[in-house]
Amino acid sequence: MKTKNNKIKYFHFVLIGFCFPLIAIAQRSEGNLGSEQVNVVQGYNPSIAEAIKISDNPIVKDTIPPAPKIKYSFLKTKMETNFIPDTIKPAKMKGEPLAKLYPGLLKVGLGNYSTPYGELYLGSLRSKTYQVGLHLKHFSSNYTAKDRGEAGFSDNLAVANGKYFVKEHIVAGEIGYNRNANRFYGYNNRLFESYFDTINNKQFYQSFNTTASVESRFADTNLLRHKENIHYRFTNDRWNSRENNFLLSTELSKRYGNEIYGGALEWNHFNYLISPEIFKGLNPINADILKLNPFVKVRNKRWNAVLGINMFYEVQDQFIHFFPNVLVNTVLWENVASAYLLVNGATTRNSFYSVSQLNPFIVTPLNTFNTNTPVDALLGVKGKISKELSYNVSANYKLIQNMPLFINQINYFSNYNQDDAPGNIPHDFRYILIGDDCNYFNLSGFLSYELNSKIIVDLKGNYYNYKMATEQKAWFKPLYDISLAANYKLEDKINFKLNVFYIGQQFGKRVYPNSNFTGLLPDDNFDVYKIKSWVDVNLGANYQYNKRLGAFVSINNILGTRYQRWLDFPTQSFNFLIGATLSF
Repeated sequence: MKTKNNKIKYFHFVLIGFCFPLIAIAQRSEGNLGSEQVNVVQGYNPSIAEAIKISDNPIVKDTIPPAPKIKYSFLKTKMETNFIPDTIKPAKMKGEPLAKLYPGLLKVGLGNYSTPYGELYLGSLRSKTYQVGLHLKHFSSNYTAKDRGEAGFSDNLAVANGKYFVKEHIVAGEIGYNRNANRFYGYNNRLFESYFDTINNKQFYQSFNTTASVESRFADTNLLRHKENIHYRFTNDRWNSRENNFLLSTELSKRYGNEIYGGALEWNHFNYLISPEIFKGLNPINADILKLNPFVKVRNKRWNAVLGINMFYEVQDQFIHFFPNVLVNTVLWENVASAYLLVNGATTRNSFYSVSQLNPFIVTPLNTFNTNTPVDALLGVKGKISKELSYNVSANYKLIQNMPLFINQINYFSNYNQDDAPGNIPHDFRYILIGDDCNYFNLSGFLSYELNSKIIVDLKGNYYNYKMATEQKAWFKPLYDISLAANYKLEDKINFKLNVFYIGQQFGKRVYPNSNFTGLLPDDNFDVYKIKSWVDVNLGANYQYNKRLGAFVSINNILGTRYQRWLDFPTQSFNFLIGATLSF
């Protein structure tokens, strides 16, 4: 430790000894500095020379240098290789598995008023070449209305159909049979029950129909498309009034650019024979209607339209009519609102079959005639308010010539020889068909709510206005109606249904025969009846035990309202139907 300190002291002495001579030299005097004379010629004026400075504001030159032109050259040298790639299988999209289909479905049920129900569906499974089906149905009841006669009815249906898919065509056919039976129960059973028990006041309408058609299905949309159809229907009733209806139609169309040009031709023949065994000597009523409909279809991204003319020729009356045929659809607001306009016109036949389907309580012989509608204009807006809520609002105006109407007629039985009800002649009420010109207006609104396909609620309302030319009212036509349909699905097992119908006020007209029972009294001898509005509430439920077995229940007219769709013919009050379903 001492040795180290000694070395440090020695180093300090050496450093001092080195620096001392330098200090001595700087302070050494080399003698007298001497004298020097300075002459001042003017006063001292200090100045600073002007300097050259660099600008403090930098300037950026905004220029884009030209892109260099680069030329590439490829060596045309082929590298030989012996590698052969393996074959790769094409990718497939795996979709949801197809649900298993059953070729048959059977539904059977039983309700009050001795109401049996049965329905059978048979059909082919999935096929690319054909499709066949069979539908059978029976539904009947033995209801007796209060203070009225027996109101039993039965409906029977059998339909077989099929389709055969050729390469570019579809050949289809159908054959069917329909029988609807009912009774004229519009009489006072307290007065005339004993009399009507001795006669057969039943009525039935049965029809046989067959249809065949051929329709093209070309993949090339520029080819000439065509569709041909032939239809025949035979209809008769208990009194052997019978009608033959033959329909032949064809339609051609071809695309040129964005337009489709086409036309349709139709021949509709009716032959009505009025109970030849009862009304001897009456000639059959023939009616032929020819229709020609040239048209053009145009389409745009936001609208599409059909422009054409409907030409009708009534052969027997030798009347020709030219009616418009215009349909326009346009988008007002994407996915929210679209508008549509339909201006149409037509000539239709009030045939024995069509009238009996509207009102089964008609009197034969039936007064059949044509109805012309020169103007049928429909304007509406439809769309979606949200994902779940959609709507449709429309207004419809029609100018109708010979609009079909039903009026109530007393049907007396003049061969009454009993004394059970002196002063009264047994009678019931039936309906005859008349026609009158009308200006028709309808305002309609529709709302639909759907949530995840489990809850569906549809609400629809209509307001009607009829301005008749001759008749005081549009007989048996409601002034307004409202309907509500709700469907709720629970766990894909149970399905609940609710249907509510509210039908507004109606008016009915009753006419009377003369004292000889040979005809009607003059038009000013009639009664007008006001038919009150009514509500019909119906509930239903379906339970699917498994894929094959299920059960259902329908409860109709829960309020037990004995409303009258047709005057003097009250409908069934509270009724229900319970049944089961089987898929096989």
